[in-house]
Amino acid sequence: MTLILNTWIFENDVKKGVSQVDLVKRVATLGADGIEVRREYFKDFDVELAAVAKAARENDLIVNYSVPDVIFEADGTINPKLPQYFAEGKQMGIAKIKFNTGNFSSYHGDLAKDLSKLPLAEIKMNVENDQTPVSGTPDAIIKFLTAARNAGLNSIGYVYDLGNWAFTDFDAVLAAKQLAPYCDYIRLCPYNWCKF
Repeated sequence: MTLILNTWIFENDVKKGVSQVDLVKRVATLGADGIEVRREYFKDFDVELAAVAKAARENDLIVNYSVPDVIFEADGTINPKLPQYFAEGKQMGIAKIKFNTGNFSSYHGDLAKDLSKLPLAEIKMNVENDQTPVSGTPDAIIKFLTAARNAGLNSIGYVYDLGNWAFTDFDAVLAAKQLAPYCDYIRLCPYNWCKF
């Protein structure tokens, strides 16, 4: 089993000014295999992205990237910022990048063509269930992932976020069964945060 710590668990420290660069060594000290950094926690991209990469190499950690944005905009178009997010990830040497699906139901393009501009062979892209009706339901996620597989985009996977199922009042066990064929990894929430 591979254990990756999301820097959200250090949110109180981040609020006090601790950078994600500093958290890399802490994650290594805790015995984890990697760190998932959060885009919204960066203050100086020019400095911190390279510093995260260096610290991760020095501590032999995997780096994943959590981006609080969507793949599909409200009108169904592809988010034009996706190449920028992948470029940021490349600077950190990430293995995986995570988004919310967004409004895939309004998308009418060629999925294989539109996503071929992204370095999916180098960086695995995942989507997770968020807390919205648009991309936080099993049906919405399955619809996108099925279309991705049908388009030959087999490297796109799913992150099972246990905590978000609690907030959307979906049956977490049923969702796990429905989404298991697409699941790349599981995100657990702290014991005092989930309302199960």
